[in-house]
Amino acid sequence: MVHQPRGEMETGNPRLFRDGEQARDFVHVDDVVAANLAALEAPRSGVYNVGTGVATTFNALVGLLNRHMGLVRPIEYIDMPPDLAPRFQAYTCLNCSKAKRDLGWRAEVGIEEGVRRFVAEGAAVLDSPKPERGRNRPQRLLLSVLLPAPLAPSNATISPLFTVRSTPRRSMTWP
Repeated sequence: MVHQPRGEMETGNPRLFRDGEQARDFVHVDDVVAANLAALEAPRSGVYNVGTGVATTFNALVGLLNRHMGLVRPIEYIDMPPDLAPRFQAYTCLNCSKAKRDLGWRAEVGIEEGVRRFVAEGAAVLDSPKPERGRNRPQRLLLSVLLPAPLAPSNATISPLFTVRSTPRRSMTWP
C-alpha cells in the first residue's frame, strides 16, 4: 500500500480515490515478523489481528511520503472504478488486544517511523546495482513495506504476512 504511491511520486503526482480520506491500519513488516515469532511460542493456536490500532488516511500517508522523500507532490484525486466501489473498504483499524493478551505482542513501529524506514531502505535498494536476470533481485525493499492488516474471520486461514495463525512449530510454514 505504501509502495504504489511512492512509485507514483518518484515520477509524478500520486493519485488517490475520491477525497483521499480512506484510512488503513498500516503495520510495518518488522512488527508482523515479531507477531509471528510470538505466535510460535504461544501455548495455543488462534487468529490474531496484527496492526497498530491507528488508522491513517491516504492523504496523510502521501504527506509523510512527501516529507521523507523531500518532495512536494500534490495529490490527484480520481474517481473510483464503478466495479470496485461496492467492494471497497473505506476504513480499516484493528483491535489487537487479543494479540497483546495472548502473545504479549504489540506494534512498535508507528506510521511516521515506518515510512521513514521504507523511504531510506528503499532508496538504498533502488540505488544498488541490479542483477541482470534471475531470481536474485534485491528483496530488502519488499521487507520494508507497511502492510495493511485485514480483519480476519475466526475460521480463516490467513497468510502470516498479514495476520498470525499460530500452529505447532513442526508445521509452521512461511510463504
